[in-house]
Amino acid sequence: MDNPDYEKQSSAISRKLTEYPSRLWRMIATKWRSFRTWESERYSWKISDFGNITIVRESSGNYLASIKTTLTYINTDRRCPLDIFPSHLMYISHIGSGRESDYYKLSTQDLGIQRVAPEGSLNVEHTFSMRTGAPPLLSGTAKCIIRGNVTGEMNLPGGLIKGTLTLNGNNTFDTKVTKEWIRE
Repeated sequence: MDNPDYEKQSSAISRKLTEYPSRLWRMIATKWRSFRTWESERYSWKISDFGNITIVRESSGNYLASIKTTLTYINTDRRCPLDIFPSHLMYISHIGSGRESDYYKLSTQDLGIQRVAPEGSLNVEHTFSMRTGAPPLLSGTAKCIIRGNVTGEMNLPGGLIKGTLTLNGNNTFDTKVTKEWIRE
């Protein structure tokens, strides 16, 4: 009493039973990977405050241009703290035309590991500066652009995950230029 329909049905059922655990494991693995992956919308940074550019003529004859800027680093993840490694550069130029619109590159020495609490934010004041032998062609109002990457890492129980924080808002702003000359 061989029934070919019965054999087809039983093979189809056994195939479904063998596929079910693999689909279940794939679903579990997908959830686990999403728990361990870097979700860029959770981690960001923005410019929260900035000062004026100050140009100082030092007694040695060099010129020092500096600006203080407060950057806010945001961690909306509730799992664990976020360690960040900022590497910012600021480019400034006179708002005008011709040679005066060349950019000057300012760097910061405030680079180091910062820790942002879970579901928290951290305000860090960076001082961007540049030393030059000739006076910078800046006066009145200057345009500032902050560029660079902010990388971060989280040490989760399942392992270490790394990624880049996204910029929340605009990375350009205009500010005033003040000059101070030190008399010898």
